[in-house]
Amino acid sequence: MLDNLIALPLDMKQFQTAQENFVEKAVRSSFFIPIICFAVVLIYGFFFRNTHLKKEEEEKPAQA
Repeated sequence: MLDNLIALPLDMKQFQTAQENFVEKAVRSSFFIPIICFAVVLIYGFFFRNTHLKKEEEEKPAQA
């Protein structure tokens, strides 16, 4: 195996750059996953907060 690496250093360099490109793409794509999840949580939080406030407003006149 060492003989192959010494004889063909260019193939190893190509493999290394391909590996670096793959890792770079994986990091770039996984960077947006937490941002998307945070945005979804915020949207649901505002939605349920608004429905909770509407329920409180509907209950107040019924109690008075």
